[in-house]
Amino acid sequence: MQSTTTYSSQNTGSQTTHAAINVIALGGSTISGRDDHPTVKEIGRSRSEVLRYLLKLKRAIDANHADLIDALTGRLVEVVTDYISYGHFRLMNTFDPAQHLSAAMDQNTKAILDFTDSYQYGMRESRRQLGADLESLAWQIEARFDIEDEIVYH
Repeated sequence: MQSTTTYSSQNTGSQTTHAAINVIALGGSTISGRDDHPTVKEIGRSRSEVLRYLLKLKRAIDANHADLIDALTGRLVEVVTDYISYGHFRLMNTFDPAQHLSAAMDQNTKAILDFTDSYQYGMRESRRQLGADLESLAWQIEARFDIEDEIVYH
């Protein structure tokens, strides 16, 4: 299992970027011996797409591009929803995870759905709140990668 670095909660402006970098490092890894499995390939493709939109949205927030923020938030919600739906059902059915991993996946799915439910119809709160929620989402995505990798490895 790869190690990750934790960052203090003091600097929320760069925390999302740090979380996304950790997620990229995890998402860029291959799953030994199962790289060619169709489910693993699709999850890898979906991870890349989620990361791409996380980073695009973070850059749009930093640059304060209101229309782009709204558009990217909507697209991120779609991409994340597709990713967690596919991963939750397909991964769980393909690899039959241990009970504790199933529970962790369920809990993580619910946490990520909190973000998608909040933003599926556009901006819920201020752009500042979106930044904080995006940071939380990045950490949940990172945890999700760990859970998925653990399911596939075992």
